[in-house]
Amino acid sequence: MFVVPGSAAQDAGIQEYDFIVSVNNKEVKQPDDLIKEVQAAGIGGRLQLKIMREGREMNVAVTVGEDVGGQQ
Repeated sequence: MFVVPGSAAQDAGIQEYDFIVSVNNKEVKQPDDLIKEVQAAGIGGRLQLKIMREGREMNVAVTVGEDVGGQQ
């Protein structure tokens, strides 16, 4: 996973090679699962992510921001 510099993901501490396991306790099986949850939350919405980093499971809270590329 590529983390865009200046993005909400980077602000929340998500790093390259983190694997997103779930969003708000919903399993992420494919990228569209994550995209749908982000879109449903909207800008300013809060998401609870469960990620795997170097074999360890971690919980990360993210506030949805505007896409650095200008899209949500």
